[in-house]
Parts: sequence; structure tokens; C-alpha cells
Amino acid sequence: MGATTRLTLEEFLQLPEEPGKRFELDRGELIVEPSPTFRHNAIRFRIARRLQDCVRAHRLGHVTVENDFRPDPDIVRNPDVAFVATEPLRRMNECRQVTHRGSA
Repeated sequence: MGATTRLTLEEFLQLPEEPGKRFELDRGELIVEPSPTFRHNAIRFRIARRLQDCVRAHRLGHVTVENDFRPDPDIVRNPDVAFVATEPLRRMNECRQVTHRGSA
């Protein structure tokens, strides 16, 4: 069993971008995932495209890929594909969504 890296949200936000790695934070635990494979990205693209077609046709909100979200103050998730409905999208602000790591 490997060692667990514990970080505060502030420390997580200061992590530099690293090619070949994706980061998430789960109640202080740093989760490091390798970059997705070509096949993974091809499947993600098809899912996102079909979902986006439906969302646009019905004006339901927005679809995004690999965007950091903070569902809780000490949790940062980076889903492959995400849908945000119109009303929550209007209320969303930078306090609820992490937009970039590693910048001053």
C-alpha cells in the first residue's frame, strides 16, 4: 500500500500542471491519475458530442470535458464529461468552480 499525500485546498491549487498527470483532491487526499489513453479520449469525445447535441437541441445547459469542479470545500473532481444545467450554470461562480491550478 502506498503512502497517502495530504494537502489543503490552497496547496492543491498551487500544484504545477504536469504533463501526463491529472490531479483531484478528496478531503485532503491527493489523487494522481495518469493521462487518459487514445481510446479513452475517443470514447469521451463521442459521449460528449452526443450529449452536447441533446443539450443544445433542448437548451438544457452546457457540456464540458475535463474541467475541475468543487462539489464540497475540500473536494476537487475532474470528470471526463460533465453536464451543468442552465440554472446552476447561472449561479456558478469562481468560489464553487476551480478554473486553473498553478497560476499566481
